[in-house]
Amino acid sequence: MSNWATIENVVELAAAPENVWHAVTNAERIEQWMYPTDFAPEVGRPFTLRPPANPRADFDGTVTGLVLQADPTRRLTYTWNGGPVVGTVVRFGIEPTERGARLELEHSGFDLGAEWGEGARSGAEVGWPMMLGKLAEVVAR
Repeated sequence: MSNWATIENVVELAAAPENVWHAVTNAERIEQWMYPTDFAPEVGRPFTLRPPANPRADFDGTVTGLVLQADPTRRLTYTWNGGPVVGTVVRFGIEPTERGARLELEHSGFDLGAEWGEGARSGAEVGWPMMLGKLAEVVAR
């Protein structure tokens, strides 16, 4: 039987929700805080991200995904598959606040029963906060 894990991160951003949406859905902006990509916020559209390769983790530097939901300035959901990590889903929720926007990130589907599960979850627990810190810098400009 598999154990499934989800990681969650919440950040308060000093930017309007529209600016945050643009930063998480525009390929040029995504590259500034995450990785090079051909992403576009169109439901059903496949995309590729190009993080650094990690041969020790059997990862060639390619993440593929499919946009599942794109509700402008509010919700974005897509699949995330890279190397042995398959079947995970990333969700962004954006809510306006008095100072800008609150961004909630959920990355789910880490199968802790799979050989890759614990390592992938651990990597995401470190990687997402780092990338969200860069996102905060990008939207504050």
